[in-house]
Amino acid sequence: MVGIVLATGPSLRSSRMPVRAVAMAVGAAVSMGLILVFTALGAAGSAVTTVFTMRVVAGIVAGAGLMAVRGLSGTGGREALPALVAIGIGDLASSLAFAHAASSGMLSITSILSSLYPVFTVMFAWWLHLERLRMVRAAGVIAAFAGVALLVG
Repeated sequence: MVGIVLATGPSLRSSRMPVRAVAMAVGAAVSMGLILVFTALGAAGSAVTTVFTMRVVAGIVAGAGLMAVRGLSGTGGREALPALVAIGIGDLASSLAFAHAASSGMLSITSILSSLYPVFTVMFAWWLHLERLRMVRAAGVIAAFAGVALLVG
């Protein structure tokens, strides 16, 4: 957990705790945990139906929220469509893989490995977009992988 927190690059110089940001992060962590548990439970019956239902509901909620905030024209236009489709396919594939793994293996190991997505996001930003990787983030990536190796191994 420490590695994942550090990989997100918290500011160590600021003495103030951003309460709103921490509350949102805790809410996101709890929500993501619930999603993983419910995906595993649903996948025991049918992984495809579970993931399809999740995506339909998420698409409706996100689409309604986007239209409420930006209107119909604020979606990025046609030039954003190929990237959005690729992101959607990747997200769907990862959800199906998680659902299958969770229903056929140990949920504890599957959840630990799937929680590394912030680490991979940081690594891809560094590799693909040449984002500078501050020391705290680099330490977080190393700590997260070391933690997973200790938990799984």
